[in-house]
Amino acid sequence: TAEHKLRIILRVQEQLASDKKEELIASIDRIGKELFGDSAHPTGLYVLLVYLMDSLLSDQWSSFLISSCGAILSLTLAFRSLRLGIAAFIPNLIPIVTVVGFMGWAGLRINAATAMIQSISMGLAVDFSIHYIYRVISEVRAGHNFSTALLRTHRSTGKAMVFASLALMLGFGVLVFSNFLPTMQFGLLVSLAMVGGLVGNLVLLPVLLEWFAPKRFRVQTNPAVP
Repeated sequence: TAEHKLRIILRVQEQLASDKKEELIASIDRIGKELFGDSAHPTGLYVLLVYLMDSLLSDQWSSFLISSCGAILSLTLAFRSLRLGIAAFIPNLIPIVTVVGFMGWAGLRINAATAMIQSISMGLAVDFSIHYIYRVISEVRAGHNFSTALLRTHRSTGKAMVFASLALMLGFGVLVFSNFLPTMQFGLLVSLAMVGGLVGNLVLLPVLLEWFAPKRFRVQTNPAVP
């Protein structure tokens, strides 16, 4: 005999928390099995999106740990120093803390766009750390003492970092005018992450370099030049 199938379409509320959506799907699945047997299953785009969000949330910590280890390894190889690699990595946690803290304070829910903001903000901010440290090393090797090297780096590379951050903030800030809520939130949070990255690299990174910089980068080869 030919297999008979029945499709029942339900209308559900979209603006629900993730756990409430899971409870709703579980209750629909239970009722369906009670009425039609074990062959009944809830399907559709709504179910797919709920499972997609669950996957994004569950993978956040593992992907963050993997990306953090990869960033520290790359920075260590670039500077040939584990101490400098750690010093360059720590300021890039500030954009993440800033974004996550703002989301909690503002009551923003995690969606497909905001779930990826952590890795994106780290990738945008780590460039500033690399440019800043390379400039400090170049200034020290040119004969300046460490304090003077930091000051000259602030006046040159630091200024470039400010203008680059403003350009990126304006670029992503355009998304705030979108009518699609995830896109609007993404643009807002990326712009906020750029502010956190700039503060971390201009304020925290010089302090970390004072603590973590290897002694060979502090050696003054020539008299300091103001």
